[in-house]
Amino acid sequence: MVKPRPLTEYKRWKATEFRQFLLYTGPVILKDKLSHDKYLNFLTLHVSVTILSSLKYSQEFLDYSNTLLNYFVQTFVSLYGQVYSSHNIHNLLRLYEECKNFGTLDMFSAFPFENYMQSILKLLRKHDEPLAQIIRRKADLNNFHNNTKRSDNKEPKLSKEHRNGPLLDFISCLQYKKIIFENFTLKIQEPDNCCCLVDNSIVSIKKLHSL
Repeated sequence: MVKPRPLTEYKRWKATEFRQFLLYTGPVILKDKLSHDKYLNFLTLHVSVTILSSLKYSQEFLDYSNTLLNYFVQTFVSLYGQVYSSHNIHNLLRLYEECKNFGTLDMFSAFPFENYMQSILKLLRKHDEPLAQIIRRKADLNNFHNNTKRSDNKEPKLSKEHRNGPLLDFISCLQYKKIIFENFTLKIQEPDNCCCLVDNSIVSIKKLHSL
């Protein structure tokens, strides 16, 4: 499990981070931070979503999770007011039927799509013309993978794509943090970024990019 970012960063949390907070860390963190009624309200959502996320529990306690979700929405409105009762809150009431039709929450969640968005963002180098940039980068990436498949297995392989620089404006290519050879691996981070060339000169690797 990835170390969660602090609550001060919640506006930048991904959906998977909110999931982690709801199912795992939230009940511990909020225990001494909320009033009894608000904490009980949160635990109601925690238990109901835990049931709907578990193949084992959802089969036995599916109806109970629906009761909890209804109780959560009702008490949420009482505790926080109608002004905060958005459509996201009321959509929770539909989870029961959705899980009956499609299985546990993970069977139809949109988490994989959000994770893929990060790989798309990594293809962008500047703010303008994002679509054109993505097309060019995807073409470069496809060519690289095709060449890798055709090449011998002993050919070095680039790994861990990034976009942190240093960048050269005249180079349009993907950048990587690691290159894997048959018997060793080189990285752009110390101490694995130094190597000896055939002429016995020592070099320090600053960037790795595809051709």
